[in-house]
Amino acid sequence: MKISKLNSKTQLSFFLILIFAFCFLIFDFAPAHAQEDATASSVRDLVREKVKETLQTLSKDPRAVIGTLKQPSNNGFEIKTQDNKTNGNLSSTSYKTSLISTDSETKYYQVTKGIKKEVKSEDLAIGVFVVALGYQKQDVFSAQRVIGYDQSPLNFKKQIFFGNIIDLGKNTITVKKPKTSEEKTFKVTSKTQITEKLEFADIEKGNRVVVITTIDEKNNAQVSRVHVVKDVQATVTPTAVPTKSEATATPTQKPTSTPTP
Repeated sequence: MKISKLNSKTQLSFFLILIFAFCFLIFDFAPAHAQEDATASSVRDLVREKVKETLQTLSKDPRAVIGTLKQPSNNGFEIKTQDNKTNGNLSSTSYKTSLISTDSETKYYQVTKGIKKEVKSEDLAIGVFVVALGYQKQDVFSAQRVIGYDQSPLNFKKQIFFGNIIDLGKNTITVKKPKTSEEKTFKVTSKTQITEKLEFADIEKGNRVVVITTIDEKNNAQVSRVHVVKDVQATVTPTAVPTKSEATATPTQKPTSTPTP
C-alpha cells in the first residue's frame, strides 16, 4: 500500500515537472520566433528596396539634347531643338523646346576653336549651340554635362584632296590632282597634323599627299591633316659608261719592189 502511494506521488511529481518544462519552452520560444519574423521582414524590405534602386539605375538611358540655348529657367534652362521629318520625297523641319534640369553636380564646358575648358553656367551665352548629356526623367531632361560650342559641329564637313605638291609657301601648300590637273592651295596651321612622322618643313615638292580639310558653317576651310602617301623618286641622271673602243685598222706597209739591173 505504501509502495503504491509512493509510486503515485512520484508519477505526479514527474508529470508536474514535464508541464513546467513545456510551459518554459513555449513562453521562451514565442518571443524568439517573433523576433525572427521581424528580422526576416526587415531583410525582405531591404532587399526589395535595393532591387528597386538597381532597376531604376539600369532603366536610365543616357541621352543627349542638341540645340540652341534659350532663356534659363529655375534650376535649369531651355534648348531649342530641330526636328527633321521626311515624308516620301518631301522633307520638313520643325522646332521644339526641351526643358533641361540642372543641379549642383552638373558640369559645364565651353569649346572655342577646338579647345574645351570647364566654365560656369552663367558663362554660356544665350543663343550658342549646346549639347546637354544626361537622362530623361518623364517630361524633364536631367543634365549631367552641358557643352557649349562657338560653332555648331553638326555643320562641319570634311573634304579630301589627293595629288602632288607643286608649290610650297611659308604656311601654304599647292596640290595638283594627277588626273584632272586641278590645282588647289591650302593654308596649314599649327593644328594641322602631318603624318608619317614628318613636319611641315620636311614636305617637299613632288610629294604625293592626301589633304583633309574641314569646312565650317561659314564655308571656311581649315586643313586638319596632311598625309604623305608616297615620295616621288628623285630623277636619276644616267652616267656615261665607257665602252670598248673599236679597233682601228693599222695600215700595213707594202713591200717596195727593187728594180733589177
